[in-house]
Amino acid sequence: MSLATFNCLAVLENPRVPDDSKRKTFIVDAQIYLNGSLPALVACLKWYNAEDFVFPDVPGTYSLWIQAANMMDAVVHYSTSLETKDYQFAGDILDLIYLGPPEDVSPFHRAIAHICGPVSKPNEHDGTFEIKAEQYISALKVPGTIQFKVVIPNIPRYSKRKPVPAANSRALITGRITDVECVLDAEEKPLSVKHFVLEMDSVVFLGSGKGAGPVETPVMKPVFKTEGGTPSRLKFNFTKQLQTLM
Repeated sequence: MSLATFNCLAVLENPRVPDDSKRKTFIVDAQIYLNGSLPALVACLKWYNAEDFVFPDVPGTYSLWIQAANMMDAVVHYSTSLETKDYQFAGDILDLIYLGPPEDVSPFHRAIAHICGPVSKPNEHDGTFEIKAEQYISALKVPGTIQFKVVIPNIPRYSKRKPVPAANSRALITGRITDVECVLDAEEKPLSVKHFVLEMDSVVFLGSGKGAGPVETPVMKPVFKTEGGTPSRLKFNFTKQLQTLM
């Protein structure tokens, strides 16, 4: 089992429908902030527009949940302004919320990544390791891959020991994307993404993946709910707000 998803703010533009027979399927160009000294990540993303959202004619800031894989030549992006080499990754938008124009809603927030997969190249001295996810995205007919170099930060939480997973074990990592390292050509120009650099926030050790015994599911008891589902001590109430909109 492996998986890679991003939660991020992104600036989307150039919405396009590649197939007139599938009018609900859009492809968009996304820019995701890295940090002040690096260019933004650029992604080619596909979105199934089930609720008929109308994209503005100008770039906008969106909250996204993305399933991602490295950009490949096999991904058809249908862009008239960008080439395949301009994208760092491709993916599917699992959830999209329009927040407003970039001038009003700042997109300057680093993406949070969640990666589950096999671990390689652990270095306990440096507090680093690599992890790779392999998964399908709709733009590819074969599983795509995406690789991360994980850096465990020097913080008090890890002052005694950094939790570096063992080689060939599996782990679930959450952290923020801080950089991209690329494969370079003879002229030192980027050819493709080698791996994304991730500053780790948390790790869950999943073992070697050889299987485990049956897991007993606990019996869940219903929790007490107030009228309308909202505790009276909270000021906002979804039920009352919906009534004002009807």
